[in-house]
Amino acid sequence: NLFDPANGSRYHFTWHNLKGVDFKAWQAAQGKNKHATFDPHSKEDVVEWVDALNHNFHLKWNSPAIDAGRQDIMFTTDFDGLPIYGTPDIGPFEYQPPYIMGDDPINTQADIRIYADGKFRNTKKPNGITCDMLVSPISGFDPHNYAHWADIKVLSWNTDGNYKKMWVQEKVEPGRVDYTIGDFKPGAPYAIYCGKKKGKMLLLGIKVADASGKIAFQSSTEYRVARFSIEPSPKK
Repeated sequence: NLFDPANGSRYHFTWHNLKGVDFKAWQAAQGKNKHATFDPHSKEDVVEWVDALNHNFHLKWNSPAIDAGRQDIMFTTDFDGLPIYGTPDIGPFEYQPPYIMGDDPINTQADIRIYADGKFRNTKKPNGITCDMLVSPISGFDPHNYAHWADIKVLSWNTDGNYKKMWVQEKVEPGRVDYTIGDFKPGAPYAIYCGKKKGKMLLLGIKVADASGKIAFQSSTEYRVARFSIEPSPKK
């Protein structure tokens, strides 16, 4: 469950010797009585509905209810008949990722969660600056698979000067990945490095940006969390 503190005056908890306590006191009672549980997996936070005053209880992009539900539910669709993406959300309405990999630009500050059907959503507030990045399984996305596939956090994205790009990727499933990275100087050579989130980076290869300033490569890194860097190379 998710309890909204903005409505704190509207709810309280009562059970046997607990009389009208708040959420913190309710959870603190956990373990003091072996015959009851006191919402050990629930939390208190602002739900962030689209428009609760007008009874629109769909979730905003930044709702803490997203991916916060139980994984053992048997439902594959929500109250609207729309698919459950990744870990189910708390509540009857599943947040639907609004962006499509390859169609919509990735925001450099937002951090993104990608699903196996190729849709993605922001997990942080966007800043208006986007990057040219396409990431996908080598076999392509499956339009009928709504599992959580990967998370990407852009660390740096220079579109002039040294054109250096860096990002961290966390993949849920192993397998080769296709990358098409843009915003480079056309015709210039760039070295592609990969490594653990922290530690030594290994050279994957050297590529020359095409006429549109893009570089394409594949990677099958064994790291669940991997760091990528593309930077100028003197070699062609």
